[in-house]
Amino acid sequence: MAIYSCSVSTIKRSDGHSATAAIAYRARAKITDERTSEVFNYSNKKDLVHTEIVLPENESFSNQSDLWNEVEKKETRKNSVVAREFLIALPRELTPSQNIELARKISNDFVEKFGFASQFSIHNDKDNNNPHIHLLASTRKLEGGKFTSKTRELDTIKETSAIDWVRKNVANNTNSALQKYGLDERVDHRSLEKQQAEAEAKGDYFKALELSREPTRHIGRHPIFSKENIAFNKQVKANQKRREERVVNRIELDITKQLRKTSAKKEDRKETVNKKKQQTKTKPFYEQSWFLRFRKTFDYRYKRKLEADKKQKEKEEKQRLLDKKREEHRQHSINKNRAEINIKNAHRAKQDSISRARKRNSPIPRNGQKSTRKLNMNG
Repeated sequence: MAIYSCSVSTIKRSDGHSATAAIAYRARAKITDERTSEVFNYSNKKDLVHTEIVLPENESFSNQSDLWNEVEKKETRKNSVVAREFLIALPRELTPSQNIELARKISNDFVEKFGFASQFSIHNDKDNNNPHIHLLASTRKLEGGKFTSKTRELDTIKETSAIDWVRKNVANNTNSALQKYGLDERVDHRSLEKQQAEAEAKGDYFKALELSREPTRHIGRHPIFSKENIAFNKQVKANQKRREERVVNRIELDITKQLRKTSAKKEDRKETVNKKKQQTKTKPFYEQSWFLRFRKTFDYRYKRKLEADKKQKEKEEKQRLLDKKREEHRQHSINKNRAEINIKNAHRAKQDSISRARKRNSPIPRNGQKSTRKLNMNG
């Protein structure tokens, strides 16, 4: 699970700190402070993953020693704030190269927003359990190769617009990287109280329980404070475990009560059903609800069937009358045709009789001989 952490602190000369010592520790390097001639050497530590200088556009320094010695020289007061550190947790789900890309993106955004000079160093243990960024930044803007005005908007570490922008930027860049590489985890820059209130409003009580934990402390490098912080973190985890156990027990008790209420409701429902059955048994069948429902359904279906039969009979009667008319028309046509044929036959018979009569009065020669029969012209 990706964890969000982003804190801002200052490097003060009044506390015996310096920018050169801070960068030597964070970059695991050997740096000589030109102001005090002190040498800070942390090159024997093996947890450095990557370190890189990020400057505003068109600005350059040859190496980290020159950069941070110049930062030290610009501050002249004995109680000056010489540098500012952003301590940012990186997601363990990303690879080292992906975390380097994420750290570079965050640093570039900070430099573009505030105009300071910065150097980020990524630390991690052997088991990849604690990847984080130490982003050391100057308290002044770098313009034209010189350190000029102070970045006063970052002087307070409380919830100001600048600090809120820093926390949002870290969360947005982290979530963008997780989404880019196909991971479902997400981080939230808001406080645990605000996240818990939102989870409770949505009804997600398990998430609210998880967010009710106390914030742990950074272990740090000081041996005394490290032991105290380790013991404090153990106590926080133990308290969280006891709190979770109490909440789980309370949830189990609530579930048991709910189950009992549900079972009681079921029993009441069964008793009600049995009573209704007993009541229906005492009534005659034609007054019982099942028979009334059946009768209602039967009447409805019988009515529908009668209406359908009536429509079917009307349709058949119309078809019968239509067929009768067609048959009458066909018989009339046949009779008419027969009459016409009879008239034609009678006319043809008359013509034939006339022709035969004419043939009897004018003999027909046979076998090529001429007829010697004389026609009786008078009679």
